[in-house]
Amino acid sequence: MNKKNYIKDLASRLFIMLDKVIFGKPRILTILCYHSISNDNTLIDITLKSFENQINYLSKIYEFVSVDQAQKHLSGEIKLKKPSILLTIDDGYQDVLDNLCPYLIRKNIPAIFFVLSDPELANRKELQNEKDLLEISDVKKIHKMGFDIGSHTNTHCNLAEVNVRVLTEEIISSKNKL
Repeated sequence: MNKKNYIKDLASRLFIMLDKVIFGKPRILTILCYHSISNDNTLIDITLKSFENQINYLSKIYEFVSVDQAQKHLSGEIKLKKPSILLTIDDGYQDVLDNLCPYLIRKNIPAIFFVLSDPELANRKELQNEKDLLEISDVKKIHKMGFDIGSHTNTHCNLAEVNVRVLTEEIISSKNKL
């Protein structure tokens, strides 16, 4: 494991330990977000091995829940029996299809993937990388595998910097396309 991945793994474990120290026990629902599972070694990447190590560690403490279970818990319809994690995957990078989905299926771990509806028009300045993004056909494959899909805007623009018309289009149009 290289130094950068070691630090990422250590940070995730420290976060969990700090959470226990502050709150006395794990929270009943934690939302955990990942972006890219690859060996690209960018700020947003984590290797599959590091991801597996983190998930194995978390599995000892938490139960992984679907977005539907999380929503029902938050609305008071159900009560989660043990500390739980909702796993989210942001931005829709291509590597998650080959590197992440098979692992999650094998471990029976639900997740929601927040993807761009217009990946060919992605705002690379905001993404801060040139990594391949999922095409809509890939998003359909992921959905057919049993995972939830969420809208992460059309192009990943900075919503704080756009006018109301663009903001509405980025959000509403993306949801409609997906």
